[in-house]
Amino acid sequence: MTVVTRSACRISVSACAGSMAHRCRASVHRAAMSKTEPLHKSSSMTKAEREKWRRYIWERIAINPDTMCWEWLKARTGSGYGALWSAGKMLLAHRTAFEAFGGKITTKKRFVLHSCDNPGCANPGHLRAGTPKQNMEDRKSRYRCNMPAGEQHSRAKLTDDEVVEILRLCGAGELTQFEIASIFNVSNCTVSMIARNKIWRHIKRDRVPAAHLSRKLTWEKVTEIRKALQSGASSADLARQHGVTETNINYIKTNKTWVQPC
Repeated sequence: MTVVTRSACRISVSACAGSMAHRCRASVHRAAMSKTEPLHKSSSMTKAEREKWRRYIWERIAINPDTMCWEWLKARTGSGYGALWSAGKMLLAHRTAFEAFGGKITTKKRFVLHSCDNPGCANPGHLRAGTPKQNMEDRKSRYRCNMPAGEQHSRAKLTDDEVVEILRLCGAGELTQFEIASIFNVSNCTVSMIARNKIWRHIKRDRVPAAHLSRKLTWEKVTEIRKALQSGASSADLARQHGVTETNINYIKTNKTWVQPC
């Protein structure tokens, strides 16, 4: 990156003061370090800590004269954010810069968002505190949520066809979720979340067979069971009536099996 320096700049000092677009590294440094008030109201850092981090950050950035972004020159994360270390812990450069110049990170607003859409920027003027919802909205608006889904994900343990089979087995109601989980070598929690449409939601439920020859229940019977349970019928009585186990009835009651297709 080309950084504008005082020696290379042909603009006079008086003109520089009135032109933000041509401010050099030296002039920006003077403006930043001479501020009597922080750029943001309130900071969790003490005045001494802010001064220390300002000097630390300034020695590790280069200013882009076109965007005024403070590009981090040292280590970066896989997502492009600047990284630094303090007391053996990794800190994000833009979060540290935000607090060093007076920004406050709270429990409610615990994310620091970039208005410049540049993860490597540490310019506090480009940063603002935000909520998790605002962070996700920023990601969506900038098309950064294109994570591969299902079996295309690098850490996926199941294939789309296996998920369809899990849904079919859950719908059949003959195996418990623990048994299904052991078949596919996944956790019971994974099977439960698939059945409740919490994960693998891109799988269209119409891919799951509507009927199964060996199942003892139908959707009509399951609807009757749920109505009977709401009326106060016991799981044991319903299990004997429909020829299934009490566990099957309890799973229907808690929506662990026979979850309606979406």
